[in-house]
Amino acid sequence: MLGRRVVVTGLGAVSPLGLDVPLSWQALLAGRSGVGPIRAWDAADYPTRIAGEIRDFDPVPYFGSPKEARKCDPFIHYGVAAALEALGQSGLLHVFFNALEEGLKATDEWSLLEPLLKALCKICGEKSYKERLLEKGFPKADKYARRLLHQY
Repeated sequence: MLGRRVVVTGLGAVSPLGLDVPLSWQALLAGRSGVGPIRAWDAADYPTRIAGEIRDFDPVPYFGSPKEARKCDPFIHYGVAAALEALGQSGLLHVFFNALEEGLKATDEWSLLEPLLKALCKICGEKSYKERLLEKGFPKADKYARRLLHQY
């Protein structure tokens, strides 16, 4: 394993300290704790009533709609949000969008890629990529993709 190298291209975090890397880092430097009383359920009958909960997190911007967000457990919401933050920091969005375009050319399963594309267009705010996708279109889902992308 000594010969392997890793390059960190971006960071992403959704934690009890903050909902992104800057907020988590600021809380850490300030010495704040992410641990507090459990609010997600009634913990009165449990011996421990404190936890490091992630609070005030809204998964909808990452999944495009409340319906799509409800299809996943919270740990998926946090992972997707952190991954998209890291991807946004990486500067490699063009690589991802190219792969996404190729994926759309190769599959009829547009529904598998739709939530991810929604989240990327909304969160990353990369108009140049969005405009490029709208201009180029998608061979197998052109009308649907254009309507979807125009929403954001």
